[in-house]
Amino acid sequence: MGVNARTERGHCPLHYAVSLYMENCTETIHILLDAGANVNVKTDEPEGAHLDTPLHFAATFGITEVVELLVAAGAQVSAQNSDGITPLHRTAFPWGEVESRRHAAKVLLDAGADINVLGGRLGGKTPLGWAVRWSNGAVEELLRERGAWALHSWQLERGE
Repeated sequence: MGVNARTERGHCPLHYAVSLYMENCTETIHILLDAGANVNVKTDEPEGAHLDTPLHFAATFGITEVVELLVAAGAQVSAQNSDGITPLHRTAFPWGEVESRRHAAKVLLDAGADINVLGGRLGGKTPLGWAVRWSNGAVEELLRERGAWALHSWQLERGE
């Protein structure tokens, strides 16, 4: 079984190392990456799944140390899942500690994440739109400071 082998749910060891964040997980992630794990591998789950990268998982919970590690290893900071959601969108979600998610968002932005990317199937919102939707004031403030806009895809189509 290889370092990029998948479970029946379509997850690779790197997905589990990130999503089961625990003591020494960064050491495990280093070992997997050194062994050739694909830092940008997407989950390959049954229909209706999100097809997330390990960076999506880390950003969702604001695991800043892991976000930094994955970015340094070449993770695509603006990778979109099957819903068009990026890791930056995920920092606005209501899971994990707020300041950690803000710091994760800062790491992603500093690495070149698209601040105004639209979130596809889930209402076409930008990361700022999601921060407002989930009442994530810390990420909202950071995104506004960096010049984000909160338009939805339907507003763009109408030229608003």
